[in-house]
Parts: sequence; C-alpha cells; structure tokens
Amino acid sequence: AITSNAKIDFDPPIELGGLFPTAEEDDEAEADGQVTGGVDGDGEYTEDSCLLAAADAAAAHNEAQVRTFNYLDESLDIREFSYSNTNGSYVWPNSASLASYLLSLSPLPHDATLLELGTGTGIMSIYLRRKGVRIVTTDYADESITHNVHHNFTLNNTLPVYHIPHTWGTPFPSDTLDSYFAALSTTTTTTTPPQHHTQPQHHTPPPLDMIVASDILLYAEQYNNLALTISALLRHS
Repeated sequence: AITSNAKIDFDPPIELGGLFPTAEEDDEAEADGQVTGGVDGDGEYTEDSCLLAAADAAAAHNEAQVRTFNYLDESLDIREFSYSNTNGSYVWPNSASLASYLLSLSPLPHDATLLELGTGTGIMSIYLRRKGVRIVTTDYADESITHNVHHNFTLNNTLPVYHIPHTWGTPFPSDTLDSYFAALSTTTTTTTPPQHHTQPQHHTPPPLDMIVASDILLYAEQYNNLALTISALLRHS
C-alpha cells in the first residue's frame, strides 16, 4: 500500500523509448524476434515500425498489480501494469497536486466542465468525480489504456465512466464530448456496485470550461500534435 503522496511513492518505471524507441531498442527487439524491420529505405525509424515494436513488447510484459493509493483524503485502488509502451499504465507523481489545486480554486463553479488529457490510469479524474467535479477523461487511442481506465473507475465504484480514446493531432470526437457533458449535467456520480454505462440521453451540452493535465510532456515529438488537439478543443468550446 502507498502511505503518502510523497514523490517517492509514485515511481512509474518510465519507458524512455515509449512510442518512439531508439535504434538500439529497435535492434534489441528485432534480435529477440519481436519485430521484423523497423527502418525505412533511408535508415530512418518510421512511426508504424516503432508502434509495432512497442505493441509487441507490451504484449510480452502485461503483468498487472492493484495498489492502494492514499490519494489526498481518499483511498483509491488502482490497477497498474508492469509495462506500458505509452507510459499510461502507471500512477504519476503530480496529479494529486493538480487535483488539490483544482479543488482549492475560489471557487471552482459547481457546474464547471473539465476535460483531462493524458488521464493514464484515471486516478485524478476518479478522485475529482468522487468530489462532484464534472470531468471527462481522454488518453491515447489504445485499447489497453481504455480498458484500464474503465477498470479503475469500476474498481472504485465511480460510475458511469465517461472516457474518450483520442490520439493527439487527430480529429477530436466533439460530438461524444458534448454528449458526455450533457449527461454529466443531468446525472450524479454514483458510488454503487458496477453497472453498465448506457448511451447518454440528448441534452443541450454545457461548454468546455477547462482542460487539465499533468505529467504528459514526456514525448517531445508529440508537442505539435498536443497543440493541435488543444487548439481544436478551444475552437469547439
């Protein structure tokens, strides 16, 4: 169990290669039979080959562990994985500080709508939802991340789950975001036994008030894509 929110208690095993492994990492993966190829005709590493290498490596390292985090004034059970090619399956150190800051705003409007980028395990949004904050989660469009977010919300009886798989730089599913905000504006988060999430009913959606994120700037190659996503969200709202 985690005994405090000190940084030492949040120690994700960072995969520095992540979505874009180095030449040495790709060579090692190929030598292990995990990938075939990995470079284009000019010797440059392509995104497709890197994603393939990362996916193959992730499939071979899928051990899961549920840990209990004393997250501010809540005790949350979170499933983490021993390997994640996107580094999205661990609890990172700064989200508790961000959650505390958001709740300290004077005041955070009761009906404010928030979108979290790079939710990872979902721990911050789980905590905020349990405090009555209307927040939708989003992270890289990867099935393992999506499943883990749903698993962790359910594990902590924080339902329904409003999560949007989204890869930065690609068109954002604004209609889904609007429908989730509309649902959040008419329903209350429950802490009851797991239930199936049904498609939210149609209501006039409130605007997006705030985009929040922590520990998401690991991959410099993705900064431009992040800016594109944020720009699109601001235009939509």
